Amino acid sequence: MVDEYQSLLVVIPTRNRAQLAIGAIQSVLSQEADKVRVLVSDNSTIPEEVASLSLYCEQLKDERLRYLATPADLPMSPHWDWAMMQARQSDATHFTVLTDRMVFRPGELRPMIEHVKRHPANVLSYKHDKVIDYQRPVKLALQCWTGELFELRAERLLALTAQCLMHESLPRMLNCVVPRSVFERIETQFGTIFGSVAPDFNFCYKALALEDVIIFFDKAILIHRALDRSNGETLASGFRVRDHADFLASIRFEQVNFVTPVPQIRTRFNFIANEYCLIRKESGSPKFPELS
Repeated sequence: MVDEYQSLLVVIPTRNRAQLAIGAIQSVLSQEADKVRVLVSDNSTIPEEVASLSLYCEQLKDERLRYLATPADLPMSPHWDWAMMQARQSDATHFTVLTDRMVFRPGELRPMIEHVKRHPANVLSYKHDKVIDYQRPVKLALQCWTGELFELRAERLLALTAQCLMHESLPRMLNCVVPRSVFERIETQFGTIFGSVAPDFNFCYKALALEDVIIFFDKAILIHRALDRSNGETLASGFRVRDHADFLASIRFEQVNFVTPVPQIRTRFNFIANEYCLIRKESGSPKFPELS
């Protein structure tokens, strides 16, 4: 069967966040799940961070874990593309990205994979909870969920985005499992899997341009943490930390929101709108309404 599930490769792209990446690795390897492996792609520039993460992976001596360092200092989207290129050299049939600031909830990988097995040709997305840890007291923001599966039409999700309504089911690679064949179709159509300045939403709209439906697992199986080191969250909150400055330094000004109606506005949604408008233009798909 085309796209029949055989194994899942969890790709963890990281940059100067060794301790966070270690937590992400542990959240995968600590679970009993069917044929799951981890690829760590280290794009760090701080020697101490490189040493800490590489030593941890080496000393773990777990055959399910592979550590790679990037051949050069890469911006975020090229890094994700490089990492996925390395991942696809494996024999895995399905892939997901787990950012270094996310962890899988204990015991949730196995049931999620069972859903993937029943829908192996589809992109399957899921929710995540948040630890709001950039303020005191720290708060846990929990999603409501049903545990059910829903088949969602790509046209509906694109129409919601055009109205500035961001549904949590949007398949952003860091919240979904993707069969190998979807990457092949995206690469054939667009040349790269990720691109622009927001690789997660860039992938999202490429996938929705080519897929008619996605499967949505209405349950939070990830926990999103270290929000004070998130590019999106720091942009929204106004905090300017080392990670955010590093991200902005890696891109040219003209790359930021360059196809949105008002590119001068630097907000989190305008970054997302940039990816929507970009893929709408590149794909020429009638499924994309004009941004409201």
